[in-house]
Amino acid sequence: MAKSTWTVTGRIMVQENEVSGVLATRPLAGVEVEVSASTLGVYNSWGTVRTNADGYFTLREEKDGSKRKVKVKVRFADADLEVNAGALASPGDFISPAMVVFEHSREVEGPSINIGTRTFKPGASGELGETDHIRRAIAWYACKTIIGALKAKDSYFAFAGKVKIIYPAKVVSGIPYANGVTRCAYIQSGWWDIQTVIHEFMHLWNYDHNHGTANWFGAVFCPPDLNTHGQAERRPIAFHEAFAEHASWELLYELWGPHVEPGSTRTKELPYSRYALRNELHLDTSDEVEQSDRGVHSALRLLTARDLYTLKFGTKDHRTGADPYPDTVDTTGHVCPAGPGLTIWDVLKVFQANPSKGYATEWQVGNNDYGVRRFFERAEAVLSKLDDATKDLLLSLIDPASTVQPQSRCTSARPPARPTSAQRAAQPAEAAG
Repeated sequence: MAKSTWTVTGRIMVQENEVSGVLATRPLAGVEVEVSASTLGVYNSWGTVRTNADGYFTLREEKDGSKRKVKVKVRFADADLEVNAGALASPGDFISPAMVVFEHSREVEGPSINIGTRTFKPGASGELGETDHIRRAIAWYACKTIIGALKAKDSYFAFAGKVKIIYPAKVVSGIPYANGVTRCAYIQSGWWDIQTVIHEFMHLWNYDHNHGTANWFGAVFCPPDLNTHGQAERRPIAFHEAFAEHASWELLYELWGPHVEPGSTRTKELPYSRYALRNELHLDTSDEVEQSDRGVHSALRLLTARDLYTLKFGTKDHRTGADPYPDTVDTTGHVCPAGPGLTIWDVLKVFQANPSKGYATEWQVGNNDYGVRRFFERAEAVLSKLDDATKDLLLSLIDPASTVQPQSRCTSARPPARPTSAQRAAQPAEAAG
């Protein structure tokens, strides 16, 4: 029987409302698509292709003109990322599922077959509608988007190798975590949330962009009743946790904008007021702030805050009207320095070695001196948008005992000088009406 070119096409997508709070159907780029066909009930693989940036795929195969059933499976795996259905938190216990997204119920004629758009979403038939598959599809979409953005912004931001998201994972401690040895982020079903996924994902980024012995070994192998969120932690651990939390929220904001849904709004995060640092986080000194992941998280929010000179942080003894956040004041009529306008991309750049600025290695994780104060000092040295005076102001604003306010750097604008009598006389008279 004469052969012809069979062509199988389609599109793979996911419907979600988690990354922006708005229900949207997202293309799944880079997904591995396997096409199989059967005659007389026996399926044989025709090979694999990948979806393009818009989720489309095309596979061509030379076959005879016999009628066939066609089956299409997808896997969330490529050279950069894999999203697995892990059973246990150990390297040999996870399986990358091949999910059936299309299958003919009877043999059909070719050679052109378009399976249409196959979307992972609640209510979809078969494996497309299974909750765990939908969540893995969302994780794939979000993490692939972040990987692409990191590479596009700066080659330094790229991951050092392939990373994996394991969902649903079974972890002894019952707490999601990221392991730099297996290069896996383990997320249990009870903890599912796209922000949690990105938090652990950015722990993996941190492991790839640090220098020295990592204190995170203590977190990875700690007893079940311990974790990295204590009231008093070592500075590198507090920073490591706070960075992952800050990066997850900032990336969601930068890449998908404000998150709006009934009952909640995710906008750009604000740092805490001094009253909140003292009375809600129970931190009395800047040293205690450095040893608290929540304190460091507030400091990192300050580093990327907008409209800095409109924020009033109050004192540790007086609650702000916007508690736990600073009050907002009107600076109209005042001249204030330009705010640094730093973003998450600037924060990531601070990790990079910069010998010309006195930093021979990447940000260190095994040195207890490497806390948020040192990070701010390093940021001032390597980022042109942050000057020394602004850095000092920021450090005073994360100190619960300080009373300095951003407005201290602003000056009242002078009213325009009144013209002299000679100047008024020299002005041309208005034409008569």
